[in-house]
Amino acid sequence: MRLKKAIDLTFENRESWRNGSGAVTARINTNHVVRILGNIDATEITGSHFNKLVRQLRNEGKANGTINRIQAALSAVLKELQYDGYDVRTTSYKRLREKPGKPEFYSVEELEKLLTAASERNDAMLLHDSILFSYRTGCRQGELLKLCRSEVDLDEMEVTFLDTKNGEDHVLPINPEIQEVLERRIHYATGPILFSWRDGDQLLEEFKVIRDALGISSKKAWHTIRHTTATHMLEKGTQMRTIMKVLNHKSINTTLRYAKTTDSSLKAAMAVL
Repeated sequence: MRLKKAIDLTFENRESWRNGSGAVTARINTNHVVRILGNIDATEITGSHFNKLVRQLRNEGKANGTINRIQAALSAVLKELQYDGYDVRTTSYKRLREKPGKPEFYSVEELEKLLTAASERNDAMLLHDSILFSYRTGCRQGELLKLCRSEVDLDEMEVTFLDTKNGEDHVLPINPEIQEVLERRIHYATGPILFSWRDGDQLLEEFKVIRDALGISSKKAWHTIRHTTATHMLEKGTQMRTIMKVLNHKSINTTLRYAKTTDSSLKAAMAVL
C-alpha cells in the first residue's frame, strides 16, 4: 500500500486523528513524511527511511521534539497497517533526546473528572480502573498493560511489576483502593492479563476521548498520570527517596524533576521555620 493511502487509512481508523484535537497536528506531521519520503510503498519502509526523515528535518532546523512527533506519526501509520493485516517491515524508530521540560500534572479536580467520565463508559470499568490503578501505583503504561493475575498477591497485599524499565522487578504494597481495582479486574479477566486492552494505542485513544470531552489540555497525556502521582505525593510531604522508590527510578535526579513542578511543598517547608 502506498504511503498516502496508508495515511488516509490511519485517519479513517484512529479516532484521535479523525475527530480529536490532534487531527490538525497529525495532518501536518504526515504531510512532512510524504514530502520527504515521497509516496513510497509503506510496507517497505525501514529504519533507513526514518533516518532519512531525521536528517532532512534537522537540515531544515526542526527541533528534536518536532522531529520525534513526525517520526511518531509515521510509526502510527505503519502500526495501523499491521492492525489491518499488512506485513510491515518495521514500526520502530530512534527517538531523539529532548530537553526535559517541566512535568505536567493533573489537578485533583481534573483527576476526579477523568475518573467520573471513565466510570460512565460501558467497558466494565476498564478505563476507570486503568486510570485509578496507574495513579495509585505510579506504574508505567507498559507495566499496566502486561500485569498478570499471577503477579498480584492479595494474601500478602503486594503487586509485582516484572522486568520493568530499569531492568528490575518492582514490588509495591496494595492499599484498599488498589485492592478494589485488582479484585474487579480479576473478576472480569478472561485470561492472565488483568487490564485487557488490545494494545497501548487503544488505551490512549479511549483516554483521549474523555480528556478532550472534559476540555483538559492536550499537553496532558496518559503518562501525565505518573507525573501526577509524584507531584501529589510531593505536595503531601512525601520524602523524595520514597517517591523515587514508588516510581521505580534508578536515579534520584529523575525524581528531582518533580520538585520543580510545584512550589507548595517549598512554601510548607518555609512555614515551619
